[in-house]
Amino acid sequence: MKKKSLVLLLVTLLLSLVACVPDKNDEPTNPDVFIEPTAIAIAPEQESIIIKEGEQITINPILTPSNATKSALTWQSNNNKVCKVDQDGVITGVGYGKTVVIAMYGSLQATVVVRVEASERKYELIWEDNFDGNSLNMANWSYKTGTNFGNQEKQYCTEGTNNAYVRDGYLHIEAKKESYQGCNYTSARLESKDKVKICYGKVEARISVPSGAGTWPAFWMMPNDNAYGAWPTSGEIDIMEHWGREPQIVSHAVHTGNANGMGNHWSSKYNISNMENNFHTFGIEWIDNYENGLDAIIFTLDGEVKARTSQTKNGTFRDWPFDKDFYIILNLAIGGSLGGAVNDAIFNSPVIMKVDWVRMYKPVN
Repeated sequence: MKKKSLVLLLVTLLLSLVACVPDKNDEPTNPDVFIEPTAIAIAPEQESIIIKEGEQITINPILTPSNATKSALTWQSNNNKVCKVDQDGVITGVGYGKTVVIAMYGSLQATVVVRVEASERKYELIWEDNFDGNSLNMANWSYKTGTNFGNQEKQYCTEGTNNAYVRDGYLHIEAKKESYQGCNYTSARLESKDKVKICYGKVEARISVPSGAGTWPAFWMMPNDNAYGAWPTSGEIDIMEHWGREPQIVSHAVHTGNANGMGNHWSSKYNISNMENNFHTFGIEWIDNYENGLDAIIFTLDGEVKARTSQTKNGTFRDWPFDKDFYIILNLAIGGSLGGAVNDAIFNSPVIMKVDWVRMYKPVN
């Protein structure tokens, strides 16, 4: 754990002390001791202090007048999951995020924004599929066929090259408007169950999603063996879901026995202006013993951290079942609760989810 003293003045509290001792027979016009901050400055001239997870920085305030004491200061962090601060002004980065640290002297306070960045974790590539050649590598993937997967999806997922094929170095998952097995649309769902799986590490894929109301492409993970029971008890990790009804939306989510798609599950969504028909890298860092012995899953877009969810203290597998092997799913659904109403005009052009590559990494200690 690193520890360094901040040489430059990070927080300056300039306090002027004005003592007024009124005549006993007069009504005082001021309190006996009046303390007023005349300036608050942060140096270097930035809006925030930036530290890494596990790093420590000491804030050394300068107090005036000379009889003001540092021991009279109290400190607090507005979010102890991001950073903690002790009563000596030592800030410790705990987890990715941004919060405010407050120094208080009586009723006065000075604040500094603290941004904690993820410490650099090292990984080793253990598996990848770059979709070279002219056919799908069946040592890595299986077709999940059928319909009625839940969420009111309208497609029938087929096996073979009608809806999933490798061409020009990309996996193509193509949805089509055609009648098949009682459905009006076909598509494909590929899974690595029992073939490629991981517990803790980094998982990424470079994907281009199609445009059009009713499309619902996804890159997600499910438990290989359902060690804790059927869905949702053994968990689900949604690395990327795109909502065709909202073209700029991308979302992440996890589902557990106690918080799932039936209500109150953790999710995060945000806008990307060029989400559709452009390649982006979506990924997770699935970390064992991330914070005080608790696990976490960090979601990334093009290498940038976008969201994080973590294990709760004293929880059970119903709160955090993510300590078993999970496998990968790549699919393009049509309609459903996130895809929305289908605009059949989108099928005037090919509706294709393209995958450049998928990779798995294990942490290097």
